[in-house]
Amino acid sequence: MPANWRPKIKKSLREQAAAVVPLLFEEFISHRQEALAGPPRPDRLHKMRIAGKPLRYVLETFRPLFGPAFEKCCVEVKELVERMGEIHDADVALPIFREHLSELLFFNRTAAGKEEKFPTRPLRTLIQKTKSERERLFGEFEKTLNRWKREGFERKIRESVK
Repeated sequence: MPANWRPKIKKSLREQAAAVVPLLFEEFISHRQEALAGPPRPDRLHKMRIAGKPLRYVLETFRPLFGPAFEKCCVEVKELVERMGEIHDADVALPIFREHLSELLFFNRTAAGKEEKFPTRPLRTLIQKTKSERERLFGEFEKTLNRWKREGFERKIRESVK
């Protein structure tokens, strides 16, 4: 939960949700600039993703308390946080794949004959596909954040909890 938010004993659950949801969104979106700044830095995107998880879970928890506008915001946040998770998976996998390729190349350089060498094309293909998919997903992520800014998504979230 945001550091500047404390539950109020005399407030209803709906009132509590209305107070905390905008704060969680502010915390999440505060990472936007860093996450989008190039060149790609997985740690910055991951930081934003971590800030998005509490927002997503709170939105999902309070779904029954609000109407269709809240539902729509909930779906959009969930999809974006999931996309960020897929990007993170690629960011974690790519260095492992590259290290494995490096080890295969080293082994192949030391192998006595051609029959002892391992093929590297499948791993190179996997690396390229993972990189391309990461770029595609990041492009979608960027488009979503830009659309949110253009359409005033923060305002939509605030209005959805009134």
